[in-house]
Amino acid sequence: LLHRRAAHVLEQQQERQVEYTAVIAAHYEEAGDYSEAIAGYRQAAVEAQAINAFPIAAGYLRKALELLPAGDDSDGMRSDLLDRLGDCLRLTAQFEGALELYEQALSITPGDEALARARILRKTAETLWPMNRTAEGLEVSNQAAKELEPLLRENGVNAAPEWVNVHLVMAWLNYWSLDPDGILASLAEIKPLLDKPGFVEQKQRFLAYSSLGEYLRLRYRPESSSVDIFRQHFEIAKQEENLFLIADTEFRLGFTLLWRGDLAAAREYLAHSQGICEELAVHLLWVQNATYLMVAARLMGDEEAVANQYSQERQKIEKIGSLVYISTMHAMGSWLAYRERNIERAINEAQKAVIAWERIPIPFQWLARWVLLAVALKEDRLEDAVVEARAMTTPPQHLQDEPVNEALETAVSLWDNGQTAAAQEALAQAKFLAEEANYL
Repeated sequence: LLHRRAAHVLEQQQERQVEYTAVIAAHYEEAGDYSEAIAGYRQAAVEAQAINAFPIAAGYLRKALELLPAGDDSDGMRSDLLDRLGDCLRLTAQFEGALELYEQALSITPGDEALARARILRKTAETLWPMNRTAEGLEVSNQAAKELEPLLRENGVNAAPEWVNVHLVMAWLNYWSLDPDGILASLAEIKPLLDKPGFVEQKQRFLAYSSLGEYLRLRYRPESSSVDIFRQHFEIAKQEENLFLIADTEFRLGFTLLWRGDLAAAREYLAHSQGICEELAVHLLWVQNATYLMVAARLMGDEEAVANQYSQERQKIEKIGSLVYISTMHAMGSWLAYRERNIERAINEAQKAVIAWERIPIPFQWLARWVLLAVALKEDRLEDAVVEARAMTTPPQHLQDEPVNEALETAVSLWDNGQTAAAQEALAQAKFLAEEANYL
């Protein structure tokens, strides 16, 4: 009785903090009123998620699940809790656990709950990408779309937001498949909906993913308009005072500035975004920032900064388990070893990166292949050097500085035409230019 009275008193507070909500739930639990306690812990988790406190939210959701009686899920509470807990784990880069929770939630969500099933499938697809399962993620997102198609025809208003979200995920997965046409096709499906009122956040993501398609088409030589778009997104995020959104838009802005060649500004935005990610325990975005901070430092010739970040952050990046960023770490380790004249280690690290890229392609293979080209050239393995040059210049690989790229393409062309000596000279010139530009 005492605990129930205390819970009612706290509920009267006009401005309840997340902690108050959890305390209310705890009092109901002590009173044996488990249904109220479960609802309270769930509400505390919702409030914690709203302020991006995902580890705290996860604790409350686990507490609610512990109190939930075994049996059917007729009210949808268990599915909802599992789904929300999956979100918390996904956003803190605990992908295996998140995937398992989404699968559990889907297994108890009735077949006639198409909207709920589509939402869980969409989140599953989002989880599969950092687990190096992009193709599977596309299949799952297509399943989500099929769940929604009848609903969209019957009642478009309710299904439209999730239809948009599913196709945004498809666009993202197509980006990581290096498929600009796939990105355009996914976005074309939702453009008519986004022309209508609402969809503020989705419109921002639509523009962002449109830019990703342009990145691939322009081979990571973005136009100034892309910078303008992400600056606008960043200002909107600041106005909304949403830390996660600020970190996300800062990363995109820093990433765009990096490939525009404004390296100092890129490092500033990426570092600030990484700091927010550290505060929020948003590990995947933290890793993305860490990766491109190292790339920016490398292109500035700041070997000390790259070495410091590499030694401090390698274990954390490897723990996340995303092959995209693990392979990039191998590439950066290769560059550092090459600069230190540790050629054996340089080759070993570069080869690890290249092997990983056979499983999941990335458009910045010069990060490792320059080392392999330089070593092959020094050892008079000209054919191997040409292989690396060809791999670096094949679209949609990043279009390096014009003199560097031109020298590489010339070398490949000369080799293909049987002009071996001239090809060797062109490769030597390309290597010299790459060193000047800090690619090597």
